[in-house]
Amino acid sequence: MPKSKHNRKDKRRNKGGPPARRRLPEGLQLRSFTISDEIDHSYQPGIPDELAEATIMLREGRVKEAKAAFERIIEREPCAREAYLNLAVVHVHLGDEATAETLMRQTLEKFPDYAMPRINLAKTYLHRRQIKEAKEMLLPLDESRKFTSIEFQGYAATWSDILKAEGDSAAAESWKRMLYDVMLKNPAMFR
Repeated sequence: MPKSKHNRKDKRRNKGGPPARRRLPEGLQLRSFTISDEIDHSYQPGIPDELAEATIMLREGRVKEAKAAFERIIEREPCAREAYLNLAVVHVHLGDEATAETLMRQTLEKFPDYAMPRINLAKTYLHRRQIKEAKEMLLPLDESRKFTSIEFQGYAATWSDILKAEGDSAAAESWKRMLYDVMLKNPAMFR
């Protein structure tokens, strides 16, 4: 007995099982991330306030004061990963890029799950036109599923910059659009 079109359609339907997986067009990737600014670690009392004050000093251009403050924080709280990275930024402001890069590498070694040193090193390579090295530095973050808002901004913007430097303007623009869409839907996270 020949099968009717009706019978063939019924066999193709997914009845009660998991949804049928659709293939993405070639070149497209589906990624999902959790963006959360909850701090997963605790510091000694007073350290978060000192970090905030030192960061303000740096933003106000009080670089030498900020340097001393970050060094004191590291001495008191060796797990204050932000202090190491901001100390590297201080050295950039002081014109000592070699020390800054060394500090970023040390921060990455000490805190391998902290995205910011990896992002900043990728940006450093891009600035030097070392596109391959920038890409290699950022690639491990593709496996990350959780970012803080500032990490996500840096990750997406740096990928966009890498793709633009490689000459793939369409892909670079897609990263910028994704970042814009996320920021538009979650404005409180990106102040």
